[in-house]
Amino acid sequence: MTPTLHLCDVLESCAKFDGLERIRLSAIEPVDVDDRLIGMVRGNSKCCPHFHIPLQSGDDEILKRMNRRYRASFYTDLIARLKSQIPDFLLTLDVMAGFPGEEENHFRNTLQVLKTVKPLKCHVFPYSQREGTRASRFPDLPAPVVRHRVRELLALEKSLGCDVRQSYIGKTMGVLVEKKPRNDRLVQGLTSNYLRVCFQGDQKLFGQMVDVELAALEGDVFQGRVVGPKPAASAVN
Repeated sequence: MTPTLHLCDVLESCAKFDGLERIRLSAIEPVDVDDRLIGMVRGNSKCCPHFHIPLQSGDDEILKRMNRRYRASFYTDLIARLKSQIPDFLLTLDVMAGFPGEEENHFRNTLQVLKTVKPLKCHVFPYSQREGTRASRFPDLPAPVVRHRVRELLALEKSLGCDVRQSYIGKTMGVLVEKKPRNDRLVQGLTSNYLRVCFQGDQKLFGQMVDVELAALEGDVFQGRVVGPKPAASAVN
């Protein structure tokens, strides 16, 4: 029988490649984040301290209707562990508005969970019916109600994301330079925990890691000052 690979086995293999300095996971289910993975990200500097962990709803009744394998308290406890054990860990997530049967108190529970876990960014989307799913047997919520809840989620996401970013002003972090914005004198890239940073530079910096002080925040992008460049590096996201 072929032995079962753990995600950490893959990460450990990737981390052995010379010149590869950054490994970022894409979306991962809450129940798949275990102690070994947390230890791997904490102990290996190549692993980015950022996960995208779908929430969908912060209410247990709605999560059960969605057939999700976790409850709200499991999610909030998991994020608390990640933040306490992984320095500079930041969270992005998916959240849905208007799932069939979502009452106002269910929606308020979702808002409270978001305030508890404080994500950097939420991907907010309204429920859309899919034929053949269990949810398609339930009546849809009125469209104006769903639209209002989407707007409320987006407003909260903007506020929480701003608070998270504000806490990083003045810090110096490594930025992987990825592209140039419209201004020819500037380059742009990401920190390991998914903060977007813009600073003075040219295309010679593309693909390099540069130490940058996060000096100011404009919208959701930091304006930075170069502290010192590092050798060229690659990344896998």
